[in-house]
Amino acid sequence: MGNIFQPLIAAILAQSPGEAQAAWTNGPTPLGSRASAQVSIAQYIAWVAAVESGLPGHTPRQIIRRVRRMHYSRFSVKPDSSTSQSLDDLIGGTADNPDGDPPLTTAQDVLNGLYSTSAVVTESGSVVDITHALNIIDFAANGRSVYGGVANAGTFVVPGYATASADLVFASLGWLGDIGSIWLQWMTNRGSARTQPATLTGAERTNFENALAARCPLDDLLGDIDGAVMATMPGLLQRKLSATLTSYYSGEISPAALTAPTMNSRQRFHYFIVNSIPEFAHRAQIGIPLRTTVNASNADMIFDLLKDLASIIWHGFAELAEDDPATHDPIFREIANRFLKWLQDALADPNCGVPAWPPVPGALPS
Repeated sequence: MGNIFQPLIAAILAQSPGEAQAAWTNGPTPLGSRASAQVSIAQYIAWVAAVESGLPGHTPRQIIRRVRRMHYSRFSVKPDSSTSQSLDDLIGGTADNPDGDPPLTTAQDVLNGLYSTSAVVTESGSVVDITHALNIIDFAANGRSVYGGVANAGTFVVPGYATASADLVFASLGWLGDIGSIWLQWMTNRGSARTQPATLTGAERTNFENALAARCPLDDLLGDIDGAVMATMPGLLQRKLSATLTSYYSGEISPAALTAPTMNSRQRFHYFIVNSIPEFAHRAQIGIPLRTTVNASNADMIFDLLKDLASIIWHGFAELAEDDPATHDPIFREIANRFLKWLQDALADPNCGVPAWPPVPGALPS
């Protein structure tokens, strides 16, 4: 059965901007362009609310999927972004909007606004890639695509997808995928070099830092963190997506947000640690406000997840991974240490600010 699906998926993923435009009557006018707009979170929520008003009777699960597909779907054909066309094949569908249909047909200004958005700017001025957050929220709402249960079919899009654990897939659609992509870019930049470095020095260090900057910017990670938190919010499937976003982001700069008893963007890092999938070993203060700490032992957990991701999902790209990813330990270790140090810096800030990313080269968590 898998061989039946593979040509279909291949044809879909090869869709050009012109083909997508032809299939999306009255679609967004910038179709085929790279999303680059940064808009206020209030404006983005207003567009989502307009979608909900235009689709009365649709469930939050259906709205979440449609809004996600404005950014990541086979209709969101954007230059240099194969990922934009693969999410339909990784996340479960809803009966109201089959993968072959455009995500939305609503007011032109709403379509243009959503499609063009790369990130939102929160009340405190943080730039957050909301499109990354929606991928995780949609996976939490609609689960794994049917392709993941069909032999060989899901693996056409992501090798090993059918056998990867739900926890690994959840993290891979978010923070783990973004920090793991540093490794993938590092390998790509190395070209035909096959000798693995014992340490990251000289040209290898330069390559690594360039890969980190190119593939894992701060706004991506904040989107991953926010998505992971909102995906675990109580009542996600019972209330409108616009209400979820408003509850999470509104009042961010208010002193009250520091001690609020509900999940919010000001306390994002603490709620991320407590609700993380997979789980971080942590210590939590009981009561309000929620405050947590994580120690250096978590670097080993992140390190192991990175190796799992490389081996299970990306190792299928044999041209880049001729050597077993297990030999790339210096890369995985550096990424794990710096990501955990960033989380520790965030958790230690009594004002719940966003620390600089990335920490200095060679930074070690405490």
